[in-house]
Amino acid sequence: MGFGGGHWLKCTGCSKRFDFPESHVYQYTDLGAVRSFDDIEGHCWSVLDLPCWCVDCNRPSFCERVPSLDELMKAAAVRRIPEGPTRHEIVDPLLDLEPESLARLVEQFASRRSKPKCLVCGLVNVLPMDAWARKTPLLHDACGSPIELHAWIGGSIGRREFRFYSTEGDLVGSLTGVA
Repeated sequence: MGFGGGHWLKCTGCSKRFDFPESHVYQYTDLGAVRSFDDIEGHCWSVLDLPCWCVDCNRPSFCERVPSLDELMKAAAVRRIPEGPTRHEIVDPLLDLEPESLARLVEQFASRRSKPKCLVCGLVNVLPMDAWARKTPLLHDACGSPIELHAWIGGSIGRREFRFYSTEGDLVGSLTGVA
């Protein structure tokens, strides 16, 4: 579901740019470990991610979006609204998921005990950002000015790292492939 490498932060005062990690494909899996692409068919679904500031990485990163059971139930209900102007006014990545992926997330997050984790370092000390708003709660240490989130919508085709996580957000493997 990722936002990929099309995000960066920029200081409004001195214009310093803070880049997010290179674009990865983040997937949950119910396998204990991932060793090859052949192992994962039918065992993976998309991680919902958000841009964040990871305190432990001390940089922009991506963290898991762990929706509440209420958010997941609302998304399931909205999916039942017939296509039309009302449905198109509602924007949420949960609505873009295949029904099977949404069902897996409901099952997964109903029993999830850990907080959302940074998808780079795996720690929970993150400050999530609204992916659709420019303003962030961050101030640049060097000049004290607010830091804004910038993004472009697009994608890239080529070699990417696929990162696989347990349902508790722990990295269980990574593979390089073409996406």
